[in-house]
Amino acid sequence: MRTEQLFAAESLEDGEIRRHEIDGYGPVSVCRIGAEYFCFDDTCTHEDASLADGEIDGDEVICPFHMGSFNVRTGDAVRAPCFHPLKVHDTAVVDGVLVITLR
Repeated sequence: MRTEQLFAAESLEDGEIRRHEIDGYGPVSVCRIGAEYFCFDDTCTHEDASLADGEIDGDEVICPFHMGSFNVRTGDAVRAPCFHPLKVHDTAVVDGVLVITLR
């Protein structure tokens, strides 16, 4: 497992999704829902779309291409045409900084 410090947690607004490039891994998306932070692979498993360009609806991230969605907590595909899950990563806030652990 690999841990990365991203940015000040409070700089991410509630409902915002932000793309972050991880050297040697690729892009991930991070989002905030209330006081919780979530991290998942940025690329939709249905088609090559950045989920950071999508939107949050409840516990789901909606892909901007075909409106399929994934649960941000589990990575499960929720709405077609998405059928394959996303990889999700652990998040923590350490001294005000959002930290992710890649799985």
